[in-house]
Amino acid sequence: MLPIPEGELTAEDLEDFASRCLGKLFFVFSRIELNLTLNLVVMAVTARMGTSEAALSHCHFAKKLDFFLCFVDVLHQERADFLLECHAWHAAAKSISLKRNRFAHGRWAILPYTQQVVHVSGYPGGHQDEVRYALVDLHAIVLEAEKVDAQLTELINKQLY
Repeated sequence: MLPIPEGELTAEDLEDFASRCLGKLFFVFSRIELNLTLNLVVMAVTARMGTSEAALSHCHFAKKLDFFLCFVDVLHQERADFLLECHAWHAAAKSISLKRNRFAHGRWAILPYTQQVVHVSGYPGGHQDEVRYALVDLHAIVLEAEKVDAQLTELINKQLY
């Protein structure tokens, strides 16, 4: 991940860094979803639960997370510590998914005088939510997504033991 720029930034520099953070978040999330889907296909076969590859690859991320917990609970019911890790990962992945969804469907603006990036969801005439982010906050969300990605890789590897 790129280092957080220091000092007061121009609107263009703020937008550039925010754009890189958002782009990185979308790439990391994409990797999480792909790896989760591939793992689910293997788990479905191993668990003999009759869930098809097509069904897994075409469902939305939240449903894939539900399948993950279901398969883990069936396949690893004797591994209490591993199940706790999987359930904790599920919660973290859900949190990142909600942020990614909100970020993808909102509008963005730059406030150079406060050195913030603004995200607005909803549309004029209806309910709108505004959240202001310092660069360090956006950076932290990307780091959170990278951690979720790394944890998924660890969990996939631990399933082999």
